[in-house]
Amino acid sequence: MMRQQESEVPKTTGYILGIGQVIQLLSFPLLVMGQFLLQTDDLSLVIASAALVLAVGNFVVLYQLQQALFENGTTEWMSWVS
Repeated sequence: MMRQQESEVPKTTGYILGIGQVIQLLSFPLLVMGQFLLQTDDLSLVIASAALVLAVGNFVVLYQLQQALFENGTTEWMSWVS
């Protein structure tokens, strides 16, 4: 797979990746905190499991997208966005 240069990547891509990472970081804690509000053992376990799958899956997708778009992954992406 050929990696793209910065000029070939739309500027909004970096912001979308950043928003995705914020969602990924917040989704697991927020969904796990929901188990305390529901106060049901079975439903809490389902919500915690879904939160874990969502967080891990989202992180893997975003990481692979960064590696495909940028030569040095996250470091180059952070310098490009700022």
